[in-house]
Amino acid sequence: MSEYTIKIKLMAPCIIGAGEGFGSIIDTDIVYDDVGIPWIPAKRVKGCLRDAAIEVEEMYSKAGIRGNGVEINPAAAFGNQGSIRSAPVFFSNLYIEEYEKTRHWLTYAIETYSTVVSQEQVLNTFTFVRSKTAMEDGVAKEHSLRTVRMVKGGISFVGRVSFAHDDPILERTLFMACLNFRKMGTGRNRLSKIRCRLHKGKDEIDLLKEIRNSCIN
Repeated sequence: MSEYTIKIKLMAPCIIGAGEGFGSIIDTDIVYDDVGIPWIPAKRVKGCLRDAAIEVEEMYSKAGIRGNGVEINPAAAFGNQGSIRSAPVFFSNLYIEEYEKTRHWLTYAIETYSTVVSQEQVLNTFTFVRSKTAMEDGVAKEHSLRTVRMVKGGISFVGRVSFAHDDPILERTLFMACLNFRKMGTGRNRLSKIRCRLHKGKDEIDLLKEIRNSCIN
């Protein structure tokens, strides 16, 4: 089984939606742990990467790119929706770098100095709340004020990826999906901007030179 690391850096604020609000205060909240540290669910990342890989496959088709060293296979890597067969690529949740160490010390601080450090303060270190109003003909619509919590830009998240079996096409598919994965979260087409890269060990995987040479030849 091959092991990889996937790294996502938020280049702008992002709504990593939890699909629910926080009472009457936050209409759209993010995913965070009991200490207040945001994280990204594996299912969310896998779905976004699958869409990104399909986009690359469509680009290949329109450009007429074919041949060994170039082809990718989103269906083989991420599976087909509704299929009973599991995909050969497995994702973990993504957490901030040095998550376990950070969580350990923050938990200690909250338990020991509860009058000074709280989950809300930790959460506010990583996020901020933004209010928005729907507009119609240049005028704010009544009762349309909504508040959303966003993760601050500049924060990086790391997770593990493993393949059930070694296959250069699977690796190439995941690499191209990561390269094309540039937006994530609620309202991602308007709000978010991310950088996603694939690593094996300490080294970042870069197949662009190999793919360019295959296209030229």
